[in-house]
Amino acid sequence: NSDRDVRYSVALGQAMFTPEDLTRTDLIADDRPYAGWLFGSVGLVLGPRFEQRPGSTAFDRMESLQLTLGMVGPLSGADRTQKFVHSAIDAQKPRGWRNQLRNEPGFILEYEQKWRTNSWNLLPGSNLLQVDLMPSAGVALGNVHTYGTVAATFRFGNRLANDFGPPRIRPSVAGSEYYEPSADERLGAYLFFSIGGRAVARNIFLDGNSFRSSHSVEKKHFVGDLQFGAVVSLWGTARVSLTHNIRSREFDEQDSVSQFSALSLSFHF
Repeated sequence: NSDRDVRYSVALGQAMFTPEDLTRTDLIADDRPYAGWLFGSVGLVLGPRFEQRPGSTAFDRMESLQLTLGMVGPLSGADRTQKFVHSAIDAQKPRGWRNQLRNEPGFILEYEQKWRTNSWNLLPGSNLLQVDLMPSAGVALGNVHTYGTVAATFRFGNRLANDFGPPRIRPSVAGSEYYEPSADERLGAYLFFSIGGRAVARNIFLDGNSFRSSHSVEKKHFVGDLQFGAVVSLWGTARVSLTHNIRSREFDEQDSVSQFSALSLSFHF
């Protein structure tokens, strides 16, 4: 549609997955496999479009489609990367990478929709304290990940119309690399809280290789995420995001929930 902003995205990444005990050299049957994932992604984003149905709240809608291609296994180079980093920071050397998943080309095709309600001003006559709500839904298909997901994000602050939430590490609660600052913007900031869930049909990093025998664990078919953090936009061109994620157990033998954080810096050109 002519009224929608069309954008493209590219990304490169490397991910690594290990059991909890890095000192063991044998295969740990009741913990997740060692696995590496080297990938590249291309994406298409259809920017916000204002919509309002009779009797409902007005909202902006954004759609995204992303294709990710890569390699699982020794060719991903994840074992060498982790050993180098752990050596550089004097951390425990991982000793079980010889048990990692086998080489396998991987792909993921993802489609996602996000809706952003109009913001409400908490201080009459001022835009300094606003709130909004962002529901989302998506699906991923591939031999690396196959799942369906729904989520909702609550935000509190100002400049909420600039984006659809902070970038995130997939799979996770919906966010976006999309960022459109105001021309006169100097400083904006908001806090956010998200909750989401995924119905998981395939996770190669738990299920093991698709066509070859490999280590695997019994995965959970439903996984939940709690995510919270802060976003600060500066000078109309830069965005800094700090996100903390709490994820429910992903496989039966997992002792507890997992937690991780992400710090990202984005620029608008």
